[in-house]
Amino acid sequence: MTTELAIKKTFGWVFVLVGMIIILITTINTMNYFTGTASFPELFQSPEQASQSAEAGSMNDLMQSMLSDQLNSLISPGAISMMLNMSAWSLFAFFMVYVGAKIFELGLKFMKE
Repeated sequence: MTTELAIKKTFGWVFVLVGMIIILITTINTMNYFTGTASFPELFQSPEQASQSAEAGSMNDLMQSMLSDQLNSLISPGAISMMLNMSAWSLFAFFMVYVGAKIFELGLKFMKE
């Protein structure tokens, strides 16, 4: 076995292990997030509810206030930001698993040669 072949096999094993570690860490974090053990990273935050003044302005302001109250009763303000955070994490986790798989594949190619 030449030194070049030994170095390629060593790099192959390192890449295989790094790929597996990336996939495992991403899978464990995703499991913790979706089971509720940990909270999702907050990339999106819900805007603070502005306090409305006591005096009523025009009819347009009253209608806007009523519509806002109805929408808040239908969908909670934090639900939209939570869905955005879940979606962002899912995309990131998919990307990390893909990267881990490509690194793993590169390691296998090094070990075959």
